[in-house]
Amino acid sequence: MRVAVLVLSACAFAACASDPMLAARGAYSAGDYVAARAAIDELIADDGSNAHLWRAERSMVDLAQGQPKAAIAGLRSARDAYDDAEGSDALGWLGSVLLDDRQMRYQGYDYEKILLRALLGAADLMQGGADAIAYGLQVFEVQQRLMEAYADQSGQKPKLRYKQVAFGNYLRAIVQEGDPLQMEEARRNHQKVAELEPGFRFAKENVERAASGKHSAQGHGVVHVIALVGRGPYRVEKNEVATQVSLAIAQWIWARSRDRGILPNIAKVPIPGLAYHPDNPQQALVSVDGGTAVSTATVTDVEAAARNEFEVMRDAIVARAVLRRAFKIVVAEGAKAGIEAGGRRQKDRQATELASLAVDGLALLWTATEGADLRCWSLLPASFQVLRLELPVGAHTIAVQSARGGNVGGIAATVDVDVRDGTNSYVLALLPVFGGAPTVMTSHPAAAAGSPTEPAPE
Repeated sequence: MRVAVLVLSACAFAACASDPMLAARGAYSAGDYVAARAAIDELIADDGSNAHLWRAERSMVDLAQGQPKAAIAGLRSARDAYDDAEGSDALGWLGSVLLDDRQMRYQGYDYEKILLRALLGAADLMQGGADAIAYGLQVFEVQQRLMEAYADQSGQKPKLRYKQVAFGNYLRAIVQEGDPLQMEEARRNHQKVAELEPGFRFAKENVERAASGKHSAQGHGVVHVIALVGRGPYRVEKNEVATQVSLAIAQWIWARSRDRGILPNIAKVPIPGLAYHPDNPQQALVSVDGGTAVSTATVTDVEAAARNEFEVMRDAIVARAVLRRAFKIVVAEGAKAGIEAGGRRQKDRQATELASLAVDGLALLWTATEGADLRCWSLLPASFQVLRLELPVGAHTIAVQSARGGNVGGIAATVDVDVRDGTNSYVLALLPVFGGAPTVMTSHPAAAAGSPTEPAPE
């Protein structure tokens, strides 16, 4: 009877798998950033335990609204809370065993924790870039920590198969190029980018330029364009077949946690699979003062990073879902065994059969309430893309437009940049959808006609 009450209570608190960011993501894709922010604010108010995820999501909306300072504040808060959330939710863990992982405080995917630092660095460039090198270093440090920290049941470290993110090294390199004393460090970081992303179009010329020690020609400065292109992957529920490897992992954990290591036979379980936006733009087209447009090049593919993590951890994800399902089966079978033992003592066969059928029904209901955890940082860009422009000193109009498959989408957005001799300037562009107007901002805005030019913070 106690088990029946437990199952009913669990079912009462469960809900069908749903995506909490569905409305906000739809508004973001439609370019309605006010509605997107309002929807995320509701999530923060209603679900404070996962506010770190919602703040990370909101930071992308802040960037889309041209507010890098607000984005940095949200990303910093999210970064610290992501770190605190790792392995710290005992009550949520109990709920995840009884129901599913949606009961736990969101701990985040590894690629999210790494790219959070990358976004902090990109946003910091709009504030002068004082902390950009530090954020670039954090990209490296965090991915190394995550790759080394996890070991499977055989003692192997599967996360060492992650492909490392190159944007952190690129970020450090372009900022270091602005300091003649750091040119050798810039060369090393450009070389690392070339090793991590051998297909990166600008890799060779970046290494050669840094090796020469020359930032730019006399009377010229450099504009670095950082383009956040497309919308990153999101999660959908899929029924995954339990492979031999995932069952072996589950069996090993089951045997260690129980006196009898017999795992119930389980064929399929719900897990959060990856989904992508097929209509994403593929690149940004950048023109200067109405000239010929040049395309950006991808230095970090977010979709590939998410896919890489999913493939590396797929068996562990399935094994976790198998263990949860096994726990429910064992509880139900244990309840039936207790009912049958009591029935034999009372010699009431009919009542025993009815009670057993009731437990079977409750077990089916209990299992039916289980759903995949669809939470993720879904407003991440699909890729980090870059372009370096060496331009004469003075004000220049930079235009940015999305492109896909040789087609140009939407309208161009422009920003006037004050290019200074031997100095870096930065442009950050967000192009979440193919048909919409990008958001474009700069660290060194050119002064309006008739107004004095104020130096940007360095």
